[in-house]
Amino acid sequence: MRYAVIIDLDYVSNDYEVCKTIWATIRDEMLKQGFYPDGRRFVINAPNDEACGRARKAMEMVEARLEHLEKRLPNYLKTFYGFRLDCVVSLLVSPVENIQVQEPDQ
Repeated sequence: MRYAVIIDLDYVSNDYEVCKTIWATIRDEMLKQGFYPDGRRFVINAPNDEACGRARKAMEMVEARLEHLEKRLPNYLKTFYGFRLDCVVSLLVSPVENIQVQEPDQ
């Protein structure tokens, strides 16, 4: 099953260059853990528990690599959450119950 992780940094409260460095490190570690970027999220084909474990491990590795930061990594995060992609509803299209199939006139 596909699982997605959203990570947003707090660019408002932190230095842009520091956040840029953190983001590059996060991206690198998420890729090492088997995720692939999909827009603003990281996606993996794995069960929920495994996906969450890999995401947390990536963040632990980021924190270890960036131990020289002024603050701990969680202080730079705005959001860090995951969800199954089969639960996502695209609001760009009409609800399924409003979609009708019309057969062409013969």
